[in-house]
Parts: sequence; C-alpha cells; structure tokens
Amino acid sequence: MLLSLTSTQVAAQFPHKKSPKLSQQTDKVRPSKCSELCAVCGDQSTGYHYEVASCNGCKTFFRRTIVSERQFRCHKEGKCLFTKDIRCACRCCRFAKCLEVGMNPKAIQTCRPAFETKEKSTVSPSTSPECSKKRRYDISSLLDMAPTCSRSTSPSDSSTRSRFESSLVEMCSEVEDRLSYLRKSTFQPSSSLLDVLTRPCALDNVSTYDTAPLHFISNEVDFEKETNYAIEYTKYYKWFRDMVFTDKFILLCDRTLLLVAMRLAYRKATNSAECRDSLSLRLRPAIEKIIQYDVDRVSFALLNAILLFDCESFVLSNETKEKLRSEKQKYVDALGSYLFSKYGTGGPISLANHISLLCSILHCAADLRTELNSKLPSGSLTRQLVDNIHNQHV
Repeated sequence: MLLSLTSTQVAAQFPHKKSPKLSQQTDKVRPSKCSELCAVCGDQSTGYHYEVASCNGCKTFFRRTIVSERQFRCHKEGKCLFTKDIRCACRCCRFAKCLEVGMNPKAIQTCRPAFETKEKSTVSPSTSPECSKKRRYDISSLLDMAPTCSRSTSPSDSSTRSRFESSLVEMCSEVEDRLSYLRKSTFQPSSSLLDVLTRPCALDNVSTYDTAPLHFISNEVDFEKETNYAIEYTKYYKWFRDMVFTDKFILLCDRTLLLVAMRLAYRKATNSAECRDSLSLRLRPAIEKIIQYDVDRVSFALLNAILLFDCESFVLSNETKEKLRSEKQKYVDALGSYLFSKYGTGGPISLANHISLLCSILHCAADLRTELNSKLPSGSLTRQLVDNIHNQHV
C-alpha cells in the first residue's frame, strides 16, 4: 500500500537535495505562472509553446498530431463548439484552432538539436556518471514497492525514458479531457454492472454524444453517474480490456469508490462554493491536502492512475497483480519526474506529499462507503459495488 512520508524521511532518502541555498536560488529564477489563457481552448496557459500561449493539453495535442502526421475528420462540418471543457470532443476542430491561433509546426523541429548538443558536449563534473548515480531517485523506496531493475544513466536511455513519461502525462491529460466532456454530454449512465462492463468504452469516441443543455447539468452529486464515469475511466486503459472478466469485476469493486472520492475531493478543492455540504465534511482531509500541496491538473491525472493500479486484493490473479504493480511504477515515475521538473530541489518533498494524499483518500472512501451503504437503494450500481467490496473482505 502507499506510504505517507515525513519531510525528515524524504530528506534522508534524497541527501543531495538538502541545500537550502540551491533551493532559494531555484525559487528566485523560476518564472511565475503565465497569466495568459490558452489561445486554443481558453484554459490557463503554462507558457508559450510553439510561439503561442497554450496549456499543456493543447501543446502536447498539437505536437503529437504533427509528429504522427495524423489526419482527422469533423462530423459537424467544422462547426464544433470549442472550450476547455469540451476541447477533446473533436480533434479535427481542435487542430484547426491550433493552426488558426498561430501554432507553428516548424517550431517543433527546433526542440531536437538540443539533445544532440548535450550528447556531443564534454561531460562536466556535475553530469558525470558518478554524480548522475547520486541524483537518481528510487520511487520504489517511497512506495514500499519491490525494487525494479536499475535505471541506466546514459543520455540516450534518459531521453527515451523522458519521452515515455511525457507520453503517459499526455495520455492521462487526454483521458481527463474526454471525461470532462462526457460529464457535460447526453451520456446515459447504467445501473447494470454487467452492462457497464460489456459495452464499449464511452471515452473512445466522446464526439458521438451531444452537449447536454445547461439546465440538465446539476451541481448535486449523483453517485450513480459518478460511478459510471469512474468505470468508463478504468475501461479506457488497454490493459484493463485485456484482463479476464473476474479480475475486471474484482478491480472495479475495490477501486471505483476510491476513484469517485478522489474526483469529488478534487472538484470541491478547486471550487470553494462546493465545500459546505455534508459530503465535503467526509472528504475534508483529502480536500485540505489537495489545496495545501497545490495539486494541479496534471498531478491529479497521474494520481488517479496510481490510485487505480494500487490494488492488492488477495482474490486477484497473480498475473493481474504483477501487471498492476508494473503499471503503477510507470505512473509513479512519471509523477516524480513531473514534480521534479516543476519544483526542482523541492521535488522529493512534493512527491511524498502527493503520495500521502492517496492515503487520505483511502480513509475518506471508507467513511463514504459506510454512509452510502445505508442511503443508496440496493439496486443502484454504486450499492452493488459497495456490497461486493464488503463480501470480498469478509
């Protein structure tokens, strides 16, 4: 299971990160958050990417489209509505908007020579193999996981790993975009667990759903819908589709309510107007940590994946357990790299804090499960999952 680490423990794990002077210098030179909005979707931008102020989601979408030479077709003749909440509904219109606001495809090519220059340059003392070995962080020790094979410190392997972790961030961000659109669409939830498990994943092609009229979108929590969204989120992962049916059922029973609690806590943490109801009281420990640790959208997306993979149910097959452990390690590494790049010397502490948030989610979900077990009708999808969780642990 996930462990909560103190600052002292993390400092011991990362002795090379303790210099306060270096930390102060990093904080001084780090630029403040870009005040402009993304020119493509209107979300908060993270800076200028390919000559245009844009968010991480639109930046990576544009780069991925250019590099892979993808071609899209709009089913609405290029007349799709386009905002940050429905930016993933039509990739054709999204790419057209990227070009319209001035994103430069040629700017993508200018990012590559930097790697070549690094590889050809003389190795300085700070980048020697010995120093690189000291700088490596072992996520396995943070999460009390079995150690994986040692990482290579060669520039080429490091670059490959960086690209792979970036692709995980892109994928997690895209699934969040799709889920955001689905929440505001005409998607109809189901109360049948068998139906939800066997039908195609709704996130595969969200453009097939129309945007719901505003008066049909409620701010009240509908656990039946939230449970459906969490299951569709899980079904989006290819490895889940390849699992045997029994393991799918067990995993959903064990993880769905945790995913629901995580998403509700994040929504309430980012919307202070929603933090005054009884549900917020049950989720308060998680909400407070999300605010305190400044969990952004990218970190939230990666934490969702880690939470899903962190299942050690004794009734799962050994093959599935090994697969989940392997997948979890990939996303924890990606989260660590993201936080290291964002916070510099404060990265290890931030990573430990983010992981501790998942421990809070476990406790909040346990309280929530008790309440839902008495309030929800026995025929509801959420109640079916809650009851099966109880049966598995009896």
